[in-house]
Amino acid sequence: MANLSEETALNDLATDPMGQVTSVSQLTDVQPTDWAFQALQSLVERYGCIEGYPDRTYRGNRAMTRYEFAAGLNACLERINDL
Repeated sequence: MANLSEETALNDLATDPMGQVTSVSQLTDVQPTDWAFQALQSLVERYGCIEGYPDRTYRGNRAMTRYEFAAGLNACLERINDL
């Protein structure tokens, strides 16, 4: 059974779909000093497979479900296969 925070996060995803990011600078909550900045920048520039929320955030501090991880990984692998 999902806890309340997981249910809220899933409901947010359903009502607040993410959009394709073409530059890490579009994400207002990602700073060059963040430990994952280089990885995000590389994924965006090389493969274009990072999505953000409509409010221009990435929400990298939010816990991710295994389903979300699988969907994100699949999106990146599809882009790599297209190259």
